[in-house]
Amino acid sequence: MILLTFYTIYFVMTPDNLDQMDWNRNYYKRQEIVRLAKEKKLANVYGSIYKIPHSLHLFPYFKSREINIQYNADETLTITFFTDRGLLDHYSGFIYSNNKEMVESLDEKVKEGGNDYKKEMNWYFIHD
Repeated sequence: MILLTFYTIYFVMTPDNLDQMDWNRNYYKRQEIVRLAKEKKLANVYGSIYKIPHSLHLFPYFKSREINIQYNADETLTITFFTDRGLLDHYSGFIYSNNKEMVESLDEKVKEGGNDYKKEMNWYFIHD
């Protein structure tokens, strides 16, 4: 039993596997949050920080219930769903952007390698 527990924690519950489970489990909720953000129907907490509606809280529930939204003059936006706020200037999270310049920047980040991934069109997982 101890060996099975160790194996599960050490090999199965890796950060990459947990992030993939998070992506799969919360995919449709994140899509709905993006739709609400485009319609500007999310509650602003302060600055560029917005509150996720209670009905759309992301699993696991101990994660942040706030997202960062950057609205641009050309009606595009970039949304950061934090999975780890980190310390000081570090964070990890899923990013949605339909802003051409931001998408190009994120594509370059992914090409550089490391732990940054393009999940699908306009969606990225970034460790910054």
